[in-house]
Amino acid sequence: MKLLIGYDGSSCSDAAIDDLQRAGLGDDVEALLLTAADSWPLASAAMLPGTAIDPAIGGLGMLDGAQLDVLANRAVEDAKAIASRGADKLRSLFPAWKISSETSTDSAANALLSRADSLKPDLIVVGSHGHSAAGRFFLGSTSQSVLHHARCTVRVARKGREESEANSGLRLMIGIDGSQDSLAAARWLSRRRWPRGTEVRVVGATDLTAVALAAGADPSMSTAVVNALHGARLRLQREVHHEVKSLGESGLVATPALRDGSAKRILVDEAETWAADCIFVGARGMGGLTRLLIGSVSSSVAARAHCSVEVVRTIQT
Repeated sequence: MKLLIGYDGSSCSDAAIDDLQRAGLGDDVEALLLTAADSWPLASAAMLPGTAIDPAIGGLGMLDGAQLDVLANRAVEDAKAIASRGADKLRSLFPAWKISSETSTDSAANALLSRADSLKPDLIVVGSHGHSAAGRFFLGSTSQSVLHHARCTVRVARKGREESEANSGLRLMIGIDGSQDSLAAARWLSRRRWPRGTEVRVVGATDLTAVALAAGADPSMSTAVVNALHGARLRLQREVHHEVKSLGESGLVATPALRDGSAKRILVDEAETWAADCIFVGARGMGGLTRLLIGSVSSSVAARAHCSVEVVRTIQT
């Protein structure tokens, strides 16, 4: 497997590397760790009159070209040191992996997306914006941009359960809605190398909102909508149980969970209650319009889940 890992030296990106120990990746991995220097924000700020960037090289006011070069070079050197530290951390955790590191002077998101176009990784790994009360409800700008625009599967990694809380082994969750991307998520998970005893919960959610809206707008429509919903629920039930059987045949302990409600809420709540280590979802659901347009369910789950989330795309070119 080929990985592209975004790393900036923060506690969030360190947690993303630690989280890879719970990602079922095995030993046959080529990992490229990428750190962005991105000196443009410093240069932009330096162009503002009266701005104090670094008294040692320019004091107050506008900086000239030579001083901006000093800032840019310092940012690049700092990025190289950060990338080296991140690569060393990876090597200590995964001695069998083939690991390299690079730096870029572009913004972090642009650097990752551009490098992914040439490297064509199987998986991009980025940290979320943290696990604080505030961080639970939004993604950092880099992870959000990569998640929305990458052409391959993206893992938004968060700090895992404490060792004392993880004695039951890994717990993985898959959201199934019958779409090609959600079925691909199940195939993607089953090909990984998980430790013995790993549990998988296959979750299907049926949204009753359509029934409520139809009944409220025109009671005569509610019967037809209920019948249609019933048919959809039966199809979803068959899909969920099919995936449970397939995952069981691959050696995983899989169980079904069929719920009524919004998928984006059900997946997040179920994962938290069950103490899942990672949620796997398709990039697009049944209503997706284009491969590069992430669905509302996957976007919301990636932003709000307490655990890591892998957003799976079926075509990785």
